[in-house]
Amino acid sequence: MLRLAIGRSVQLLATLGVDLSAVAAVNFVFSETASESFSDSGGTPVLQLNLAGGSVQTRAATITNAAGGQVQYVLTPSDLSAPGWYVGQFQFTDASGALQTFPQTGGIRWEVYAPKPAGPSPGSFQSVGDFVEPVRAIMGDFKPPFQWEDCAIASVVRTVVRMGQLPGFGITADGQSLTSAVIRPRDLALLSYHSARVLLRPEVRSFGWRTRAASVRKGDQRDFLFELQNAIYYLENPEMMASFQTYYAWVNALAGINVWGLMSQMNVESPVATVTIGTGGIQINTT
Repeated sequence: MLRLAIGRSVQLLATLGVDLSAVAAVNFVFSETASESFSDSGGTPVLQLNLAGGSVQTRAATITNAAGGQVQYVLTPSDLSAPGWYVGQFQFTDASGALQTFPQTGGIRWEVYAPKPAGPSPGSFQSVGDFVEPVRAIMGDFKPPFQWEDCAIASVVRTVVRMGQLPGFGITADGQSLTSAVIRPRDLALLSYHSARVLLRPEVRSFGWRTRAASVRKGDQRDFLFELQNAIYYLENPEMMASFQTYYAWVNALAGINVWGLMSQMNVESPVATVTIGTGGIQINTT
């Protein structure tokens, strides 16, 4: 069964197995079905076209090779506009006036589905000032007077982009905007995390001061920095083993050597076979 997204355009090709030179026209007929099952109670494939109903659609197919019996029909976006299960067949009237169908049983089956949305968009972030709020939120800098001024966060955002930490983006000549808008949530997160890390680094360790009347101590933020670095890593790198078929292949690629061969002890009990080479060929006898 074909699985097609709403609004797609798909070409169907078929070889009907008969000479179509004397055939005036070939149609493609299809209708929606109640379920994805196309068999009767005994398991025999059947064509579930509701030929008496109004839901049957008839379209003119194109004969591409009359002598070879080859035809085609292109399912248009309007044909694939509603989710559901569908079945269709090519039909033509032969020289004797009899209706011929292809395929004769089972039909050409497909499902039309609505694709999942691409995911929430953060909107359009392009001005350097647009990134002040998300960076503040990550840093927990909510209440005025703010620890970091807007101009300081903007300066860090510009520096991060200019250093190439957000591939594909740059800063305009006036320094007020990115060269293109940030649309994807991943790009917004990556730029915000990098900016927060730059702001945090000079103050990552705890410190305190004391006077006769009062004392202040600020906590250690190395754990927070570690979390930021992890978040950046997972945004910039694919999941482990995402491009490998097995754990064995991943370990070998990581080390650059055959780890399993070097770390495995092999014991061979010989002889395991006898090989005889002669005019009659090669014979192998295992013991």
